[in-house]
Amino acid sequence: MPSRSASGGAQPASAASPGGCFVNLTWSAAARANNYIISRSTTHNGPYTDIGSSLASPWSDTTGVNPLTPYYYVVRAANVS
Repeated sequence: MPSRSASGGAQPASAASPGGCFVNLTWSAAARANNYIISRSTTHNGPYTDIGSSLASPWSDTTGVNPLTPYYYVVRAANVS
């Protein structure tokens, strides 16, 4: 079952739901953010690896998701004006 986590003041994904071999993430928009960096780990304390970016929520993780592995995600605001 996918899970969520935050690290270093990063905003946690507010929802992570399994959907076959991908995970759908949603989060609240950060003020003045132009882009978001999505990171993933298989352990709560990391290390986290950047796996994608998005202009806005929602975003789907299709990067080799194993339905039997727990995942932890961090979404960071980037290009804040």
